[in-house]
Amino acid sequence: MKKSIHFIKKIHTEQQGEADCGVACLLSIIRYYHGYPIPLEELRAISGTSISGTSLLGLYEGASKIGFKAVGCKASIEHLKKHEQPCILHVLIKNQQHYIIVYGYDQKNETFIVGDPAKGVFEMNVVDLENIWSSKTLLTLEVTKQFNTDKEVKQQRAHWFLEVLQKDKNYLISGGFLGVIVAVLGLSMSIFSQRLIDFILPSNNQQKLILSISLLFILLSLRVLFTYVRGILLSKHSKKFNANIVHSFFSKLMYLPYSFFQQRKTGEMIARLNDTQRLQKVVTHFMTNISIDVLLVSISLIYLCFFNVWIGSLVLFFIPIYILIAFKYNAKIIQQQKEVMELYAHTESQYISTVQGIKTIKINQKETFFTNNTRQVYHQFQNKIFDFSKLQLRVSGWMESWNTIFSITLISIGAFIVFKEKLTTGELMAILTIAMNITPSVIRISLSNIDWNEAKVAFDRMYEFIQVDKEKSKGSKNLTEIEKIQFHQLGYRYPGRKELLQEINIEIKKGETIGIIGNSGSGKTTLLHLLQKFYAPTSGQIQVNGYSLNDITTDNWRSFLSTVDQDIQLFSGSVLENITLSHDPKDFEKAVQFCHESGFHSLIMHLPQNYMTIVGENGLNLSGGQKQLVALIRALFKNPQILLLDEFTSAMDKDLEKEVIKILDKNANDRITILISHFDNLSNIVDKVYKIENQSMQHLACV
Repeated sequence: MKKSIHFIKKIHTEQQGEADCGVACLLSIIRYYHGYPIPLEELRAISGTSISGTSLLGLYEGASKIGFKAVGCKASIEHLKKHEQPCILHVLIKNQQHYIIVYGYDQKNETFIVGDPAKGVFEMNVVDLENIWSSKTLLTLEVTKQFNTDKEVKQQRAHWFLEVLQKDKNYLISGGFLGVIVAVLGLSMSIFSQRLIDFILPSNNQQKLILSISLLFILLSLRVLFTYVRGILLSKHSKKFNANIVHSFFSKLMYLPYSFFQQRKTGEMIARLNDTQRLQKVVTHFMTNISIDVLLVSISLIYLCFFNVWIGSLVLFFIPIYILIAFKYNAKIIQQQKEVMELYAHTESQYISTVQGIKTIKINQKETFFTNNTRQVYHQFQNKIFDFSKLQLRVSGWMESWNTIFSITLISIGAFIVFKEKLTTGELMAILTIAMNITPSVIRISLSNIDWNEAKVAFDRMYEFIQVDKEKSKGSKNLTEIEKIQFHQLGYRYPGRKELLQEINIEIKKGETIGIIGNSGSGKTTLLHLLQKFYAPTSGQIQVNGYSLNDITTDNWRSFLSTVDQDIQLFSGSVLENITLSHDPKDFEKAVQFCHESGFHSLIMHLPQNYMTIVGENGLNLSGGQKQLVALIRALFKNPQILLLDEFTSAMDKDLEKEVIKILDKNANDRITILISHFDNLSNIVDKVYKIENQSMQHLACV
């Protein structure tokens, strides 16, 4: 056993629910090897964790995706004793399947060091382990070059953030320079008070008084001016920085794989986009306030030491106390800030899903249930905010208590030094003025770790999305025309699940229209996703014109495709904008001309404002059939060589369906058309019908 039990307890991860034991084991081993701590939510997605748990196959696939060389095998207790690296065991505890980690065997105590996500880290003797490990199956994990260590990710994260800041370095340098001037000018009042008490008032020289007040007025006016100019510069930086980081985040989001969006809630993504605003706010706060506080404290300390070494030493003694208080609560602050943000994302998702499902809620008269459910979720969020506020108040209370002790001590020692005639009354007043300015600055600097940690947590959450690899455009071949598509022994299964499709063999030629039927969940839509390169087959391959689909660039391939999905997605705007997905007037003209030529014009004219009908959010103002019509026109306007239709007329009335099918038949010879349906009556509109029979067999048979 290479690591101490203290270290193992430190990196141990507890399961959040009964189904999370597998992914909790995986996260513990990631942390064991100092890897980047992947969120449990993501581990659930890549391992196929469901409410019933995770299969060993799912853990194998998940571990492989994050940089482990995983091997599933059977072994004996004797083999396990000799295995020096952590491994995941499949065990049976009280007739419940479970996963635990064996970190190693302690020869001295003759016990295994076990990490149980439900109980913690403890020692277990050989007999007890044998009793629960009846399957003798385990998963060994070995780190590969693809494994991301926490240190590497932090370096990448820092590099990315510095690149963003680099674009605004001129604003930051100018703001920093003006900050130094503002900090120096901030001492002018203290210096003036000392001169006023020690020299000007005793001399009874009115001319000197007027001159000094005039000079002070000029200095304070300059301070106001420089503060204003600095504020303008930093506001410009704030605007530019926010635009850059949001653009960088959102543009990255748009190019992530389709599977990424399927694994996450909309509210979660919106919450993380809002996290960029937190980051921008904190960066601005540090540049405008904390930087001046640091400069003010530094310059003031030098000035105090110049007045009196004992006073300067006293201030230097108290400053670390404030920092130690902040450091003591640092871990709790980070944890609670993270929990607040996670609950905020959960609340956001709850609001979105509830509003989107308002029709179902009303028809089932469940307004009260969903109101109470949403209130409960929001109360959890507010309770966490309240807990965090109490923690902040506790830290602030300690700071203010020490500030009181510091102030009393400073006044006492200062007065004593004045009695000893080693300090003048004016100098004492200047010292007290400076000290009273220093302490709020020191407290703000010490408490800035709260803002810093908020920004860090927000940045970490945002960077979790940014570090995800873009959708890879595999292959280098570009086609100009599609003649034939072939499925060879095609198979697919979702992570950790059984085979959904297996040994699929179809050949589709240009000009053919084929239908695919089958029960819900049989894999019909998944087949289309494979064809669109949203997923990669787990076995077999898809060939196009004799070339493997993997050899064709993704952009080139998708330029030939158009799809009408079962769930129609329309965007806020007019019908014309939804057809063209553009704001270009030339595209609008082409779309109108296309509708005239293809026969859709008369159908669109039935809409309230024809082409300029506002569809509303996600087609709110249109009926189901009208939404399908707009989606079909959009698909055909692209002039695809491959048209994929998934239940594309399910919401249309019979007359509209007949018109649409008639239009589709016009140019059917110029493309490949694949039509998916639950129903068998496709023979009148397709050339061939294939059926996905018996989900356990998962093969296609021609009907």
